Amino acid sequence: MRNVLPTAVTAVVLGCWIADRVRNERALARERRSRRLALAGQRERHRRELDELERRHRSDIAEALTDPVTGLANRRAWEPTVSARLRAPCELALLDLDDFKRINDTHGHAAGDQLLNIVARRLRRALGPDAALGRVGGDEIVMAVRPGVDWARVAAVVTADVGITETTAVRVGASIGVFRTDGQPAPGLAHALRSADTAMYRAKRLGVDWQPAAGSHSEVAMLPRAA
Repeated sequence: MRNVLPTAVTAVVLGCWIADRVRNERALARERRSRRLALAGQRERHRRELDELERRHRSDIAEALTDPVTGLANRRAWEPTVSARLRAPCELALLDLDDFKRINDTHGHAAGDQLLNIVARRLRRALGPDAALGRVGGDEIVMAVRPGVDWARVAAVVTADVGITETTAVRVGASIGVFRTDGQPAPGLAHALRSADTAMYRAKRLGVDWQPAAGSHSEVAMLPRAA
């Protein structure tokens, strides 16, 4: 009987120690879990912040390289792209809208901008995603595509009536000059643009939709008839 009390006290003390140890370990585990969750939250927030910064960076770059009216590449973007295209068989074309100033003067610049945007979207659909398109300035658009484009069909798509208001539609005229190269040797961008520009103004004078450039590195297969 003399050993019963000390044994009971020892059991109680040991039980209290064990219970306290369990509470401390649980508290420590909760603290560690909270720290892990907090760290994971910080990492997730940091990841989201980096993703947002990257998205804004890409958006800023895209905005800096895009014409705000047409959504096409601006000169900073299309010049190196078109130059690279000229190293392989390619048709470089310049399109100019006829009487664009009259549309601006009659219906306002907002209508003119809307017309340019519609024409750009029509060209994109007609030429496909592989075409490199850009706004040269004013109502001129540059196009670099693989050889074999039916430019008469492209002109027909562009010159279909355009509704610029709910009640007003305009007939769009367009002139296209086409410079063709086999890429051997690659012509300079300035030469190709001048050649296409000369052909485009010849199309205007002749009253036809498009003309091939004289002196292209390869002959355009089919010439349009003069009106």
